[in-house]
Amino acid sequence: MPPGKLQYVRRFEVLPKEAVVEGCYHDNIHGNLTKKLLAYDTIEKMAGALRWLEVVCKKALVAINASRNIHFYDWIAETASALGDGRLEIFRWEMGTCVPGSLLGTNGVISLKQNSLRRLILVTASPCYIGEGETFHNGKPNQVIDLSAFRMLEQIDWTAPNAVFIPTLSLAIKQNAGHLRRLHLHFDNWQSFETNIRETKFLADLPENEAIEAAFAHRFFNVPSPKQYPTRHLFPELRDLFLSDVPLSGELANAIDFKSLRSLRIYLCPGWDQFLLRSLSELKEHEKLKTLEIGDNWTEPATVQSILNKAIRTVKRLETLFLNHLAPVGTLKMWENITYYQKDLRHFVHQQYKYDEEEATKAYEERRDLDLGDLSLPSKELIHQQFSGLNLESIGLSCEPEYFVSNFYITRTWMYPCTDVHFAA
Repeated sequence: MPPGKLQYVRRFEVLPKEAVVEGCYHDNIHGNLTKKLLAYDTIEKMAGALRWLEVVCKKALVAINASRNIHFYDWIAETASALGDGRLEIFRWEMGTCVPGSLLGTNGVISLKQNSLRRLILVTASPCYIGEGETFHNGKPNQVIDLSAFRMLEQIDWTAPNAVFIPTLSLAIKQNAGHLRRLHLHFDNWQSFETNIRETKFLADLPENEAIEAAFAHRFFNVPSPKQYPTRHLFPELRDLFLSDVPLSGELANAIDFKSLRSLRIYLCPGWDQFLLRSLSELKEHEKLKTLEIGDNWTEPATVQSILNKAIRTVKRLETLFLNHLAPVGTLKMWENITYYQKDLRHFVHQQYKYDEEEATKAYEERRDLDLGDLSLPSKELIHQQFSGLNLESIGLSCEPEYFVSNFYITRTWMYPCTDVHFAA
């Protein structure tokens, strides 16, 4: 790499265009991966097939030359080593494999030379087997992924982290909590991930037969005791929080400062109900929240109905509301609350799905406002009354299209602003 060619690069991205990488570099695919990549005659053909490396410098794509006799991951590390020290602001790895230690390890080139990084986006491989502990690079200890060097991060996105990396991810969150503006975490299926967590040393002091969700939430997010910090203090600058399959707790909500939060999205998170309930008073006070999305597939419908109605009444001035949960949940009160409290709402999606056919059929026969055909709609007589006060631009409903169309003459007055309608029948 010619000296100085990449000195001013601010953004380094490794993105797959095709599924040519079938596993991690330490998963016995070294030879296979190298053969696939070296089958291309020129770097131009390789880049055309992969689009996995984008280095943007002042809005221009920098052409990178590489020798065909070096390994794919070594090539990336060599390219990264040519970047100017402390220049990089964004590192993005979306290969769906573990990041090589030569990049983000204890002695990795990004870790050592780019510790002023602002945005870190990772899509890795949760199921991949990695022995806990350290590997060695040139005779020196080298943790596979080590985020301890980064103390200026404003964004952390990590999809499918391996359980082995939870301690370093927790440390990164702790070190950057004071200035973090965006936190997106997507664990792979908590039920299976929990087993992997128990096999690590992260919660080694917890008895095997004890539920780990609350303990994990406290330790992972570094929640102190109320005696240490009696007031909210975590994430004072956080604008965007997305969590999927990440355990939560009411105590965690009590520790977070929600004054800057604009977007809260929670999907399939154990303990989400207590977390949301404990957050409402703070969210109401600041009135900054514009997007609220809740996805759940195990909480009792009656509990979901109570919590969601309380949230709709409490957190006003929402612009986007997405609700996805088990049926049956009555919608009449929900629509009344939306119409009365959410005058700014522009995008609304409500999807509830059946889990007990016998119970749902019984509800349909009794016409209890939660039948199979119109799970997200109130009764026909009240549609106009409930919808007329809204000014929606898009809507998504758990509703058979036939039912909606049959009532179009009622809905057309409030449907006029809508540009997008979606049905999940």
